[in-house]
Amino acid sequence: MSPAFANLRAPWSINRSPAYSIPKVNELLVVLKEELVFHCDKVYKGDGDLSQLKEKKCQVEVVYFIQSNKNVTHTIDFVLPSEEPVSIYFNNSLLENTPSNIISLSDLEKEGYRLSDLCRYCNETINQLYSVPFISKFQTGINTIRIIYKQPLSASEFSYGYFQSSKWIHGFAYELWPLKGWKLDKDFQLKVKFTTEVGGFFQRMFNRKVLISCNGLDLRYSKNPNIPSKKNIESEKYDDFYKYNQNLNPQYNLTNSSKSYIENNKLVYELNLKEMFPDRLNCYFGDEK
Repeated sequence: MSPAFANLRAPWSINRSPAYSIPKVNELLVVLKEELVFHCDKVYKGDGDLSQLKEKKCQVEVVYFIQSNKNVTHTIDFVLPSEEPVSIYFNNSLLENTPSNIISLSDLEKEGYRLSDLCRYCNETINQLYSVPFISKFQTGINTIRIIYKQPLSASEFSYGYFQSSKWIHGFAYELWPLKGWKLDKDFQLKVKFTTEVGGFFQRMFNRKVLISCNGLDLRYSKNPNIPSKKNIESEKYDDFYKYNQNLNPQYNLTNSSKSYIENNKLVYELNLKEMFPDRLNCYFGDEK
């Protein structure tokens, strides 16, 4: 293959599915606060190596603070795009490990949730979703659920060619819409923090600048798919279940609720939201264009 022909290749693009938790509705439970903390690998450097790109990830900690009016047992499903182990702590006690289950989504679900074009040239494991169910025994008062897992990062290549090396942007998504099924406290807060290593002052001075941001997205369909997928639903009710909602606001600009700064050789991004939040949180970091 000649160098001229090789330079005409399409840029690499690997997208990953979001993670989220799905509770069964229980009127006795009120969510006071949720905290999302993502500690992400540093930006990839190179011209496209799938074996390295698919190893890029974030160490994630999700914490729910939930008020219960009485002792109650409640089931929750945690969904993630990785088969790696998930650690779940309820009131600071580690729950017994539960094996993950593969989830199959229909083409309609993938389209409605904008997951239809994840990675065309990757193997199926990169595009696969897994569910980890767990049972929580809530006590009267404030309870905490802490979920720790590894979130695979998406990777998008740009500015590559003969006279410059590739630049990369990484990203991850987290589904917030399940929170809208909970009863939320009037002072509910959603706090997001994510970090990535950028090196010391001199490294930052002579290397590419790394940018970091998040935005919100409302999904196309007004109703959410259950787990597992709706493949067995009656055909005449299928379209009704995924009724298109023309009134959804497609984008949220979160700039006014966020800040970024350098701390301990890491770039830090923080976001604080209240009861008005998007269906999906999309976060990105990478080389300056």
